[in-house]
Amino acid sequence: MINTFTKHTASTHIVDNVLAKYAHIYPNISKLMSASRAETTFEPNLELHPSALSASSKPSIPANVIKALEDYAAQHQQQSFDNVKSAYKPDTDKDGIIDLHDKNPNMWNVSDRDLRIFSSLSYQDKTKLSTYFNGKYSDSPYAQQIKEVVDNWEVLRTESPGSGLDYVIFGNGKNADGSYDNVVIAFRGTSEFADLTADLRLAFGDTPMQTAYLDQAAQYIEAYKPKNVYSTGHSLGGYLAEYFVAHTIQSRAGWDDMFERSALFNPAVLKHHGLSSQTLKQAADLANKFTKTDMIDDSDKSNIVTKHKTDSYIISGEFVDKFLGRYDGTTSFDFKKGQLSGLHALSSFFEKDDQLKEEFSQGYRMDYHYSNDDRDQDGLTDVMEKRIGSDINNADTDNDGYADGLEIHLGSDALASNIIPTLTENGIQIVDLNTNGNSTTYSIDTEQPMALMAEYREVDFAAPMAIESEAVESSLFTTELEQPLEAEELSLPSELSETDDSLEAANFAANDSEFSYETALDAGFAANLEAPQYEAVVM
Repeated sequence: MINTFTKHTASTHIVDNVLAKYAHIYPNISKLMSASRAETTFEPNLELHPSALSASSKPSIPANVIKALEDYAAQHQQQSFDNVKSAYKPDTDKDGIIDLHDKNPNMWNVSDRDLRIFSSLSYQDKTKLSTYFNGKYSDSPYAQQIKEVVDNWEVLRTESPGSGLDYVIFGNGKNADGSYDNVVIAFRGTSEFADLTADLRLAFGDTPMQTAYLDQAAQYIEAYKPKNVYSTGHSLGGYLAEYFVAHTIQSRAGWDDMFERSALFNPAVLKHHGLSSQTLKQAADLANKFTKTDMIDDSDKSNIVTKHKTDSYIISGEFVDKFLGRYDGTTSFDFKKGQLSGLHALSSFFEKDDQLKEEFSQGYRMDYHYSNDDRDQDGLTDVMEKRIGSDINNADTDNDGYADGLEIHLGSDALASNIIPTLTENGIQIVDLNTNGNSTTYSIDTEQPMALMAEYREVDFAAPMAIESEAVESSLFTTELEQPLEAEELSLPSELSETDDSLEAANFAANDSEFSYETALDAGFAANLEAPQYEAVVM
């Protein structure tokens, strides 16, 4: 089969008009338009067939062929957008890891992203949580994160038994016998700054009064017959979360097998001295052991990482860490280095930072500030690639010579080197090299009009396109600095969040399976027609 790519040689004024109008959008268009009439031919059987591919070599696709395909995609943005959406792989359990890469595609894999969300939700009262889990969460600065869990998790209990102890029990994966696959207990931190100051007695090896109620919390959890138990908390809540797993759980027969992991945020650490109780000494020693106990997290087979039985996270410079110290193996974030306020706030862990992105992303579930990130510059955002299954660190996942973004926008397959896009007079044709053993010849001549050139002519005589050079950046989302955080909606103690950066509530479209191209247009999002990698096609 021969696929012929041709260049139109219409009258000079049409060519000049196209070059003049679109030179700022397609900088390389003149190279395509003035390409040599000489034919450029290569044999895909020699260069494109999967058997000829290796990690160190890939086919060299002629630049004018790539350019023609890029221009076609740029002129068919609706189709390109639909192709991206069609390439999304199923995620049965909705945990953010597509089934293709999910070790347990039918069970939610609880990540530190989830535990961070539940830790923040522990600051909400029972009424607010009920409102959120009934789908009314748009007023929350954490709306994106709440949306991720409300349809697949439920609030099992909200408890405030006394002495300032507040915790929430969340459940996921309810079975016919009333048991749950996953249960998370999230402890709220100190509600008053004065109480936190008083609780600095923890530095001297005393246990807080709240620990007296943890056996009751364990009884509540036991009633749900969970397969996996997780614990999380911020500040004093981090202390209680770790005491719960290092003492309360260990005191109950058979529970050590149910305990999976804990994640702590700017926690007060378990400390002891010579006069401390034996119970506290044992719990503190076990907590430090947990923070050094490696656990291979292969829930996402495309991104296997090493976690710990307990992972403790701190913002460098925050005062609890300075007063009480930290656990061995603590992960610290330095992006607020030099700042004097806002370091202890839980909301700091929701800000924009590359290290935060690495720690608190779960597959395609990423915070909105990263929704337009394209690490490998292949024309697909990291979120898109995680939904598709391509490699965010490799612009050409299948090593076939075509960038992932180009293949997906044209309706090809970025995961199969034997499937490639070709441009014909009738549009894009997807070729499977495994079923077509004939060579494919790409040529540029002057004998026949090119379908792509017809698109240029159509646009040339259409109404001028309103493209502002200042608006070519295709940013679907505003930054967290553009709207102030309303602390009363978040319900975090003011002293724990007084300098928090804003987290835009409405911008979760990149993680919204119901988001559509029409929605984007209605909302006034600008398309980026400048970049041939098609950042314009956003989810």
